[in-house]
Amino acid sequence: KKENSKRRKEEHNIARKSKDKR
Repeated sequence: KKENSKRRKEEHNIARKSKDKR
């Protein structure tokens, strides 16, 4: 399913944003 891939990418993006904020 492509939808799952899109959600996983969004989660990864959020985690990267959180690390960048640190």
